[in-house]
Amino acid sequence: GAEPAAVGEIVVTARLRDEGLLSVPVAVSALSSEDLNRYNASDLTKIGEMSPTVIISNYRTIGGGSLSIRGISSPPTQVGYEQPVSVALDGVQTSSGRVATLGFFDLKQVEILKGPQGTLFGRNTIGGAISIVTADPGNAFKAKGDVTVGSYNLFQARGSVTVPITDGLSSALTFGIKSRDGFL
Repeated sequence: GAEPAAVGEIVVTARLRDEGLLSVPVAVSALSSEDLNRYNASDLTKIGEMSPTVIISNYRTIGGGSLSIRGISSPPTQVGYEQPVSVALDGVQTSSGRVATLGFFDLKQVEILKGPQGTLFGRNTIGGAISIVTADPGNAFKAKGDVTVGSYNLFQARGSVTVPITDGLSSALTFGIKSRDGFL
């Protein structure tokens, strides 16, 4: 069996096994749930701002967005092109720019792997891969949420409720709504 992680050690799971960050032979930026909450990183564009050489842009075009690691990207306006950076959300992979438009809440960890990752993440990972792991429900009742208001009539409400059903089985509901007017 695996030894328990030392206090404060970052455990990376993007290579499909639990490994300490210092022993992973890949350039990885790991962001914990505390990091994501501290900086209100609720979408990929904000997550990209937290890691050097990562630029994620959200466009309201057909392609949806552009993901770039170390300068390797595809234009967001080309629907037929898949991004050279893939995103795996709880192991489900996509290389569509539309993933840049999604909002996230209640994440456990985000791992940004820089450089080609074709061995573990398949095609369309020449720039790298972003592994997003959502939080497990847990075995206790838990509820949390937040409301944000801001300029240009921004209104955002997010929340999460976990309800234990039996020992070892829980149900979780996470929701979010966001509305904002433009400046034109």
